[in-house]
Amino acid sequence: MKRDEILKAIEEKYDKLGVPVDAMLEGLLHSTPITYWDYIQTDALLGLQTPRTNQPDEMVFIMYHQVNELLFKMVLWEIDQVAKTNEVSAEKFSMHLDRISRYFDMLCSSFNVMAEGMEKEQYLKFRNTLTPASGFQSAQYRKIEFASTELINLIDARYRNTIDRNSSFKNAYNHLYWQAAG
Repeated sequence: MKRDEILKAIEEKYDKLGVPVDAMLEGLLHSTPITYWDYIQTDALLGLQTPRTNQPDEMVFIMYHQVNELLFKMVLWEIDQVAKTNEVSAEKFSMHLDRISRYFDMLCSSFNVMAEGMEKEQYLKFRNTLTPASGFQSAQYRKIEFASTELINLIDARYRNTIDRNSSFKNAYNHLYWQAAG
């Protein structure tokens, strides 16, 4: 776009909002440009780690799980992009599926952070302070499961033959495979 076209588009945008373009442009003179740090809200993000013990490797454990939750959010964002599109082309579906696949590749390869990135003795000391909390309780991961398959595939294998489409949701929910895991 040329400068004149950009200015005209800005003027039309702010006219629709009832904001004088001159006032908006003057405001730009007094504003501070956004920085990467502010845009990503790095201070807030880095302040979200609150260890419960004096074991240094607990920070690794916390951050690892927080990164997982961010990746789960990315997966759900991609699923949502497909779900909210009226007509999904094969190209769009493939693009989002490829992104989801890359996010899960990151999740799978990141487990070494847990396996090799903490001292076992420290882990065993702080892990008991988290009981009964578990990464298995991730609500986002459950959402990904529900969005990725039919409910019957999430039913504990021992109960699948007792549940069908006429079963109540409560009955099905009570027999999800992860209910048995506690």
